[in-house]
Amino acid sequence: MAAITGIASATPHVYGKSERPGRKIGHVTLTDTPGQTESFEQRLNRLLDVAGVPDVNYSLTAMP
Repeated sequence: MAAITGIASATPHVYGKSERPGRKIGHVTLTDTPGQTESFEQRLNRLLDVAGVPDVNYSLTAMP
């Protein structure tokens, strides 16, 4: 959890459910905040590394 909270503008949300295969027990919200020293994409890549997600292709879409 500390690795996630160490990423600027990353907010973990834990649902308080017990773990079992295939069950979603939480998620992380990552927002793009102006003035960050790392770009959104750099922070996203750090978050994916922490989560153990292998290299993936993704596209970033700005929300209004």
